[in-house]
Amino acid sequence: MKRLLVIGLILAVSFAGTAMAKETVLSFEVGALNPKAVESGVNFRLGSSWQLDERVEFGASLGLFRKSTTDEETVHYKDPVTGAEFDSVFTNFESSVTMIPVMANLMLKIPIEDAPIIPFLTGSIGYNFLWHSFDNYESKEGETNFYSGFGYTIGAGVIYPFGTNSALFGQVMYNGGSPSRSEDSAIGLPTRTEIDMSGIGFMIGLRFHGWKDY
Repeated sequence: MKRLLVIGLILAVSFAGTAMAKETVLSFEVGALNPKAVESGVNFRLGSSWQLDERVEFGASLGLFRKSTTDEETVHYKDPVTGAEFDSVFTNFESSVTMIPVMANLMLKIPIEDAPIIPFLTGSIGYNFLWHSFDNYESKEGETNFYSGFGYTIGAGVIYPFGTNSALFGQVMYNGGSPSRSEDSAIGLPTRTEIDMSGIGFMIGLRFHGWKDY
């Protein structure tokens, strides 16, 4: 129920921004995030926002964080007849964490007169959907667990316009949130398992703007 309310709020913000917007902005970002519970992984985000004026943008975004780990063992082999050499790679263990954040975003731009760049501050709030999977091929064990929960990001960066309707931008950000799942404990008490995805990251990307909303 909570996740539906959050997604509904994000959609409401998006529609409200569209109604008031002067221009629509599309953004594509790629970078890295280093959460406490997981080693650094790749981070993507696709966003759409609406410029209310020269300083304020509202919008929504869909992200993807991915980290996979593989434990492999390599055995070298040389054919005694032909002399050909081979490597056999055995996979003992695989695990992955996939998180999809759905966020409502606010950007506050700080134009500096005659400067080639535009500094900005940004904040996001929304809901994280996370899957943790592992396969132990030695013990023949494996499972996938689903986690979810509120999340947010705060960041600061710069925009560098290089075309009439395009710009480069980059930001450093802090991601907060601990997606969780409910489980039954061995002693019969309600139990919640969390994955702490809080950590620092960075993103770089492209912005395309200039589309009017009518």
